[in-house]
Amino acid sequence: MGLGQKPLKTPGDPYRWLTPFRAVKQAAAALRSLGEKQTPLDGLIESNRRLLRPDGYLDLSELPSTVTVKALRNVRTAIERQSQEAEASTDPQAAATGLLQCTELGKFAQKLFAGLNEVRRLSLANQVAMTRLALQTSELEKQCVKKALTAITNQHSSSGNSNESGRQAQPAEAVDKRLVSSPAIDFRLALAHRIGERARDDVLTRLNACEEALLKMVTLAPKGGTPHLEVHVSEVTASDRFKSDYRKSKKSDILKVPIQRVNFEYLVAVFNSAEARRQLWEIYAKDMDDEKIADAMLRVLRVRQEMAHAMGYKCWGDMQIHKRMVETRGSIRQLHRDVQTALHAPLQSVIKNVLRSISLQERQSGKAPARKRQPGGGGGSESKIDYVDFQHFAMNEVGYQQGFDLMDYFSQQYSVPKILEMLSELHGFHIELVPTDVSNLGWPPNYQIHAVYDRQEHQVAPDTARPIVFLYLACTQHATLLDFVRVPIPVNIPPHAQKLAEGHIKVYVPNMPHNPGLALPLNLSLVSTICHELGHAVHYIHQMRHQRRLRHAQPLTAGEARWRQAEASDAFWDVELPTDIQETAAVYHEHLFRDPSVLANISKHIKDGTPLPSYLAKVCPFDVLYHLQYLQWSEIDDHIHGPDLDPNKCTAAELVSTMGSIFTKMLPVNLPNNWTAPLLKNWMIFAFTSMGYAGITSVYLCAHVRASCAVAAYRRARQNKAALAAYSEKLQGFLQHPVYPDAAFRLHSTLDPSQGPLDPTLPGIYGKARNTQQPQNGDKSGQQLRGLFAWKAHPAEHLLG
Repeated sequence: MGLGQKPLKTPGDPYRWLTPFRAVKQAAAALRSLGEKQTPLDGLIESNRRLLRPDGYLDLSELPSTVTVKALRNVRTAIERQSQEAEASTDPQAAATGLLQCTELGKFAQKLFAGLNEVRRLSLANQVAMTRLALQTSELEKQCVKKALTAITNQHSSSGNSNESGRQAQPAEAVDKRLVSSPAIDFRLALAHRIGERARDDVLTRLNACEEALLKMVTLAPKGGTPHLEVHVSEVTASDRFKSDYRKSKKSDILKVPIQRVNFEYLVAVFNSAEARRQLWEIYAKDMDDEKIADAMLRVLRVRQEMAHAMGYKCWGDMQIHKRMVETRGSIRQLHRDVQTALHAPLQSVIKNVLRSISLQERQSGKAPARKRQPGGGGGSESKIDYVDFQHFAMNEVGYQQGFDLMDYFSQQYSVPKILEMLSELHGFHIELVPTDVSNLGWPPNYQIHAVYDRQEHQVAPDTARPIVFLYLACTQHATLLDFVRVPIPVNIPPHAQKLAEGHIKVYVPNMPHNPGLALPLNLSLVSTICHELGHAVHYIHQMRHQRRLRHAQPLTAGEARWRQAEASDAFWDVELPTDIQETAAVYHEHLFRDPSVLANISKHIKDGTPLPSYLAKVCPFDVLYHLQYLQWSEIDDHIHGPDLDPNKCTAAELVSTMGSIFTKMLPVNLPNNWTAPLLKNWMIFAFTSMGYAGITSVYLCAHVRASCAVAAYRRARQNKAALAAYSEKLQGFLQHPVYPDAAFRLHSTLDPSQGPLDPTLPGIYGKARNTQQPQNGDKSGQQLRGLFAWKAHPAEHLLG
């Protein structure tokens, strides 16, 4: 997830594109539900009425009184009146303000808030916070537009058609285009500037509806509950734990395996019977239809293209790349070719061994795996093998099953502190756990609060050094934002690093086991996710440290964090760094901690403490199938969001065929029927049905390429202390780099094209910066970073170590 961003939401989340109009509607509905009859409000009024005492003897914040009862009764009346007026208002600013005032009236009676059950209390708190957020965002947007239009007007009203500094005034069209394309202007603001706020909200609502329809098709659970597949124990090569969990009965040799959308890859790897894999696919792809899904994708693409055209771009991908990446479309497509070159030889080796394994299985069983050509298979010969069979043998070829044995060597109690310790050494920090009482400052017990110090300052004066930032690490199985709810709630919040306020960062990693008294195993994916999100946090610390904006003496309580996050209006003025640079910082730490030499420092067997065996360490780095998947996603994304596809002319069948051709370009496989949703599901959920990464899925490919080069440089530097210190300095220099010229951080100066380009000054993967002007302040970024991201033949040469 991007540095400092709000958590990536699923399209079903009503807050994903919260605008004032939608905030008013949703907050009004929430408040009405709070004040309805037969709610806790009724019981609260009655209980307070029975306990009335003279106001002079009572603390109004603690005990009931006449004033409290009157206030509670007024809550219902105010809610009904204000919510009706708000929804009828044509001014979302005034309506949202009224709703917030109404909510504050409800907050006056603290008993009301406390009387709600915890689920509804959290819901109302989030409604209030998100309404405040939408209101502040709207006000800041209006200020941005007002300042922009004022600057344009002043330029053209200057006498002699020149501005005060004597430079020739720029045409309004050039200034307007600069406003829309500026990295300081969010695309939603740019869209509202071009077509108006009401029209912007309408088009976002249409897009949200199209995305929700597609997401529902992709993730729809099978009718009748979770299906099961019965297989003989001899047809499964899995751990004894797996077999014992799914035996039909204690003495049975039949396993009853639940087939869920999330466990397909694992089951493909462990089912050694071609027939079992065929049945697995039939269950997994049931109720899917390629052309219906492609038609839903085209509806999304048409709305996105409409939005891009409104902002003056040829396609959605051009807008995303220009506003949110260091790279260009040309460098991205060159990178696709170089990654394909890097993966070709190792992939051919995997394919050769897969074909050998299939031939051996044919001879042993006397029955060949199904190889009939299927629709959407990307063309090709009848000799191509079935995709599901290929995946089974290929995943075992790269050691997929061995990865599950790694769980016994990673634990939260041992691995996470070791990761923080290494981050401290590499980045010049001193990180220590903040001691708290039983309340944990209001944070749930599965949150750990860490103070981050400058290492040199802490070494000189450990007793007086002040933390530069506080880190709130949430290692949790709960799914809600602050984890106050004790009962499970089906809210899908992905892992993320997030700024709560200046100098306060939350790192959230779901699905981690939490038991302070027991060393529970972690799988490699979770360890990688922890490193990824901590990488975002470290990047944020370096950025803010470079701007000299950090020094905080006290951590936030959970309540302060919730409200400070909603009220942190200064965050909207920040120029967000390009997404490929944000992800480079995060993915770098994944590559680093997957390196076999580093793994030894963060792993040991959770029972006997033995070190990680070398044969398991070898399967930890990202393999060729992993990188191939990102290459496939990136190329498909580049095609459908780029200038090569016109969604208004493309048919669903053509889209399926094109995506199939891209998907199988490097694989000798026939794709099965209805392949699009099962094989592209993760990309659709994560990137395609979210505007955040739509059109720029390549940011992760770029990040992996940069990270692999940087880790290769780390391997060279760790041989001696001086080289490692120089490497650490280069790494910190990259993480502190502002990326954009100074003009990009000043809204007024961004409007004058004569002040030079706003494109990033940081060199791209191929060593060239989009901003060709001389970097300011004598910054020689290209020379400084050349050693960090060095390559010889092509930048993807280090992807596989």
